[in-house]
Amino acid sequence: MNPIFLFTPYQGRIVGPIAALMGKIMDIIFNLIDKIPFVNSGQIALAIIGFTIVMNIAMLPLTIRQQKFAKLQARMQPEMKAIQDKYKGRRDQEASMMMNEEMKALYTKYGVSQTGSCVQLLIQLPIMLALYRVIYAMPAYVEKIRSVYLGAEGTSLIGKLTSSMENFSVSNEIIQKLSSFNMYSRQFSAFSEEGFSLTDSLATVQNSFIDVLNRASTLDWEVFRVAINEKIAGMNDLILNAEDAIERYNSFFGLNVGNSPWYYLQNKFLSSDPLSKYDIPGVNLSGITVPQISMGVVIAAILVPVLAAVTQIINVKLMPTARNQGGRVNPDDQAAQMAQSMNTMNKIMPIMSAYFCFTFPIGIGLYWIAGSVVRSIEQVFVNRYIDRMDIDAQIAKNEEKYKEKLEKSREKTAQMGQAAQMNTRNLKSGDWFKSLYTDEEKEKALAEVNALYENEHINPDSLFAKANLVREYNNRDLKKTRSAKQEEKAEAANEAAKEESVEESNEQEGEA
Repeated sequence: MNPIFLFTPYQGRIVGPIAALMGKIMDIIFNLIDKIPFVNSGQIALAIIGFTIVMNIAMLPLTIRQQKFAKLQARMQPEMKAIQDKYKGRRDQEASMMMNEEMKALYTKYGVSQTGSCVQLLIQLPIMLALYRVIYAMPAYVEKIRSVYLGAEGTSLIGKLTSSMENFSVSNEIIQKLSSFNMYSRQFSAFSEEGFSLTDSLATVQNSFIDVLNRASTLDWEVFRVAINEKIAGMNDLILNAEDAIERYNSFFGLNVGNSPWYYLQNKFLSSDPLSKYDIPGVNLSGITVPQISMGVVIAAILVPVLAAVTQIINVKLMPTARNQGGRVNPDDQAAQMAQSMNTMNKIMPIMSAYFCFTFPIGIGLYWIAGSVVRSIEQVFVNRYIDRMDIDAQIAKNEEKYKEKLEKSREKTAQMGQAAQMNTRNLKSGDWFKSLYTDEEKEKALAEVNALYENEHINPDSLFAKANLVREYNNRDLKKTRSAKQEEKAEAANEAAKEESVEESNEQEGEA
């Protein structure tokens, strides 16, 4: 079963907890907007805009840090290019190492990390994914939207559809004919497997039904209401109440944020018979009045992807970027590689945004537009803040920190060298061994070892016995060596005595 689009909150280890926290924030914002007296519709769109503003303000410190990095990197580009030109054409390992060392010193001088922007993007990535999860599955996180589908007993649309196996079979067949079903088809495959139990899988079934209905278009709801009424009695009011509540929550300046711009364009110009794609056996759909779409609504819907692209282009233009000043990008320079990748992505993203916003629900497009507008406004103030920064003072401060860090590193290296020399002296002198045992302890241990070797009950085939033979052999060689040395010493002493006696005799003869 595909967990990506489930109505239930996303359970991923990294994104899941972040999405749960943001879902609580979205729930609070939605409830606050819903309590405003003059807000009778469009709560979902307003909640998305408010949620986007709150999240962008919360991530403002990361934005400032990232822009500060870009500003400093732009300032250091001439020095970086000079280093690259210095080693241009050299591919040997020594030149590469020297170039990397100079690059590292340059980054340290300006107080930026070669992986700083990568880390910040990695921090922002799960946050952005969590934002998307929450907005795409609003009923999973907003209690009031969830209650539209799962109300109190007796007024629950989904509860009635799954109250019996017969109702489930009918509603499951009809839901699978809706246009919003395609993206959730994988999670419905288990419902047709042998041994399926509605009782055991009730929560999964209800969540899957909500997934499809939450993404259903206006025409999908009409088809669903007519088809269910022909198959299951007493469902008309439940469906109308749910449809009206979702329509009211989704309505925003005449647009249903649950529909996509493609839906409006397709039903206005490209489809002469929109009902022909719904093939539900035993259900007569001829009585359905297809909702009429005005040209103004179509234009407003198409403006959503256009505004998403334009606002993102403006946002990219306002962002300070580190430009490559004609030199090749060092493949070992992670920051330069990341900056180049970001520049390429910034050129492609507006086009991708326009495409996605054209095919996704308008609510997703509103999120991207609101995000780009908020970030652009933030960027104006961030640029002013960055421009007022004394970059030279910042560089001097970073250089001072680098010198202090370098000095501490040298002191630590010197201390480690002295400690190593002391340990080497101790090893050579044997003081480490002398300090471990007293003479009495060493003699006692030696006596115990000798007693083990002289034990007569040792197995002659054991390793211990073989070691004993080696020991005896070494002892015999040692005795022979000692005897030979003693004989040499004795002979030397005799020779010396003879020489002394000869000298004494000569002295006596001389005196006579």
